[in-house]
Amino acid sequence: MTTQSPGPHTNFLEIRGGPTERGHKYGKLAHKEIKQAISFFHNFNQRNGFSIKETRNIASRFLPYITKYSPEIEAELKAIATGAQVNYHDILMISLNEERNIFNNKGNCTSFAATGNSTYQNKAVIGQTWDNFLEWEDNFNDFLLIRRATQGPDIISYTYPGMLAAAGLNSAGIAICWNSVPRLKIKKGVPTYIIIEEILRQKTIGDALTAVMKANRAGCFSLFLSDGDEIYHIEATPNDIEINYSADYLSHGNHYLTPRFARQEPEPENLEKYRRKASSIIRDNRMNKFLKENSGRISMVTAQRFLKDHLNYPHSICRHSDKRSKYSDKFLTRAAWIIEPARKELWYAGGPPCENQFIRYKL
Repeated sequence: MTTQSPGPHTNFLEIRGGPTERGHKYGKLAHKEIKQAISFFHNFNQRNGFSIKETRNIASRFLPYITKYSPEIEAELKAIATGAQVNYHDILMISLNEERNIFNNKGNCTSFAATGNSTYQNKAVIGQTWDNFLEWEDNFNDFLLIRRATQGPDIISYTYPGMLAAAGLNSAGIAICWNSVPRLKIKKGVPTYIIIEEILRQKTIGDALTAVMKANRAGCFSLFLSDGDEIYHIEATPNDIEINYSADYLSHGNHYLTPRFARQEPEPENLEKYRRKASSIIRDNRMNKFLKENSGRISMVTAQRFLKDHLNYPHSICRHSDKRSKYSDKFLTRAAWIIEPARKELWYAGGPPCENQFIRYKL
């Protein structure tokens, strides 16, 4: 396991123990970063009309669904709050970034998955860019978090301070990458980031799929799952789900590929959002082109080139902030990674991959 720094805006943390012990250590060791993120999100929400009391009240409405879905995840989240000495509802708030209405209509992240004869060694390779607001990067660092478990698989995850997992890999070879899609509906239920954490606690691809299907889902998402051989893509809303399988490769931007979902997508409201929609279409087509042209040779090395692509700059796969946008609308690629589940390896670039080296982390 490397101890090399993941990047200028990413902290690295490794902890071990059962769910409660891990959560408490995480909260205690990262308490400064967690409090910084909480303060930022409360300020962010207040600018959008939500007081701290209202934000905490919204978060509390999702708690019964988390409790029913996974008592172990609930225990670990509560322990994070205790270790960091923060309000538990503020920890829930961080895990609700995909469900709160103020985050609607984002257009960020490009993901892919390849396997079988399309890859260099006939084993799955999955990866993505993680795009987000420049303002977020300016106000808090993210984490590469390794959790060594007394029971169940070890997990390496990309995450925000106080969150358990936004994407990642476990020692059983289960990996997940994903991206946002338009929020066709949001309801009280299991938040997306909690579902992602539950996926990373599984040992088989079947149980990983089950973790998605059984959830009383709160929001909408696009997931890539792999066990090192198989690759699946899932588009889901709170009330519907589409699961696709490929023996070759798949890619995804931020618009729906499932026709019945695509027909429900709202029309962009302004020029900024039209640019994001156009970017999503271009990035998905561009990634699919790379996968097709490199079929049989797709590997960690070739995938790095995919993620560094600048066609349609600055709204390219490797995203950079648009000088035409106001500060609150500026996006950039905050991180990028490539996962080889069979090798239990995650290669991570802590910033735009055109500017940052991919560093190997192995479970």
